[in-house]
Amino acid sequence: AATDAPATTDTAAAGATIEIGLKEWEVIAPTTMTAGAVSFNVTNTGEFPHQLTIFTGDAYETLPLHPTGAVDIAQLPPLAFTDKIDPGASATLTADLPAGTYVFLCNIEGGGGSHAARGQHLVVTVA
Repeated sequence: AATDAPATTDTAAAGATIEIGLKEWEVIAPTTMTAGAVSFNVTNTGEFPHQLTIFTGDAYETLPLHPTGAVDIAQLPPLAFTDKIDPGASATLTADLPAGTYVFLCNIEGGGGSHAARGQHLVVTVA
């Protein structure tokens, strides 16, 4: 049976295209990656528009947050991000990720809070 995205325990190698899934309220991606240039194929399998934003950080809760739970990009500019991705659509994103810890999240606000505040974030270790 086909799956929406890879399991979150996979390790992704640098230079490969990494599949990332976005849906209510999850980021489905490998939790470890190899440092270097990475291409992401980001697919929205949810019912609402989503987007992927990558921040340097150890945890979502430690990032500078607006009261809505969205990350304050004036205080912490993202390393890379996609535009909003409509349900059923995909986008590509390329990033050069040095070794470190990152938070992958959906920074869209709406309905009284951000998608990340509802749990749509994932910590990724790059080595």
